Amino acid sequence: MSLYTAVCPRDPEEESWTNYLRANPDDRTAKLVFADWLEERGGAFVPLAQITRFFALNPSWSPGASSGRTAR
Repeated sequence: MSLYTAVCPRDPEEESWTNYLRANPDDRTAKLVFADWLEERGGAFVPLAQITRFFALNPSWSPGASSGRTAR
């Protein structure tokens, strides 16, 4: 057992989610449900929920993609 695991044990439900999402990276519905689950946890999980939801709904987005804005 690592020191991190001893100090910050993982939630079994979170572990299940991360294992499933790693094995099924293209499952957009699961990503959206996971985002809802994160949001329900509140606090620091809300921004992660928002990011997860954004990427589930915009799978082809990339930082270099044209956004219609010009660089300054």
